Amino acid sequence: MKNILKNLYHRYRKDEKNFGSFKIDQHIIIFDSDDWGCQRIHGRDEKNFLSSYPGFRPHDPFEDGDVLETSKDFENLSHLLLSFKDSAGRHPIFTLNYVVNNLKYSSDSLVKKEGAFQFESLTNTYVRMGVPFIWDSSSSFNNPKVFAFSLHAFAHLNQTRFLNDISSNSNGAKDFYNNGVTASTDPTAFFCYMDEMGGGKQSVSSDLSVLSKAINQFSSIFGERSLSFTPSCGVIEKSAIKKICTLGNFRCLKISDGFYRSWGGSHYSKHPFRTGQKIPGTKTRFLCRNCDFEPIFSNDQAVELCLNDINNAFSKKKPAIISTHRMNYVCGFDEKSYLKRMAMLSDLLSRILSQYPDAVFMSSDEFILRFF
Repeated sequence: MKNILKNLYHRYRKDEKNFGSFKIDQHIIIFDSDDWGCQRIHGRDEKNFLSSYPGFRPHDPFEDGDVLETSKDFENLSHLLLSFKDSAGRHPIFTLNYVVNNLKYSSDSLVKKEGAFQFESLTNTYVRMGVPFIWDSSSSFNNPKVFAFSLHAFAHLNQTRFLNDISSNSNGAKDFYNNGVTASTDPTAFFCYMDEMGGGKQSVSSDLSVLSKAINQFSSIFGERSLSFTPSCGVIEKSAIKKICTLGNFRCLKISDGFYRSWGGSHYSKHPFRTGQKIPGTKTRFLCRNCDFEPIFSNDQAVELCLNDINNAFSKKKPAIISTHRMNYVCGFDEKSYLKRMAMLSDLLSRILSQYPDAVFMSSDEFILRFF
């Protein structure tokens, strides 16, 4: 009985993503991908440090294997996407949700003295690591266009919580920081400092200040403002939503699982929303990512699970908005797994076009401008 109830709950959660009055007859496919530009793990030395640290157990692959994308990763993904076309001759488009800064690791004593972290801009990270600016019009990796760009975070880091743990030497934070990683030994810290806007009501003003910097940096780097915003980890303080939407003049707020989560002291509370639903007092609408494609998590089942999500979305007359993380398309430390993940993306695209010959590929911005 317990398993039956659990399965019914998960089925309801899946169905709930497709509730709401917004409906569309077209079979629209959108790939919305988080974490691009974020350098969580610098190299194998840091990964080895984490694996040998007493008490550290990664909650998910992001904590000990999520490395920066490379020129080769972009080349391979671009080549794969260009090998597919919909009935109108359009290639699949990945909307890359970008982090515009990375943490500069120095020493805990300097951080405590200054009371703040130092950051490196996305462009400087790319230059240092030899990654091309694929948003430049001259980039061969995005001509024809297979990538679009949107704002994800300032640094994908809850600065307040990480700084506090470093200062108090809690959860191994000081050791991790001094060795160039952002991690925690706290078994309950599921987001591991990655929920940038998860500070709660007491930090709304500082969260807005950080977001304001990110908005301006995104515009400076990409040459245009971001039409949408995807808060890191889907965590956002409920009382700040109107201010966030107004600050960025966002057309859409994108969140993966049909909920935005507000920080309530020691727990997150969940609040349902619907694609197309307008946020009161703003011009912003919600965009619910109602499908998941995460080979890095679901192993051999990723294609089938995503196709089930797509079928469910289309049966409810919704676009199929696929949430998929950067880590799936980066070689990193495991080339064998990487090649398998890329083959699964190819299989997914083949099966989408076979099952839905009239499928239409769009970026999330194209969808927003056309329907909202």
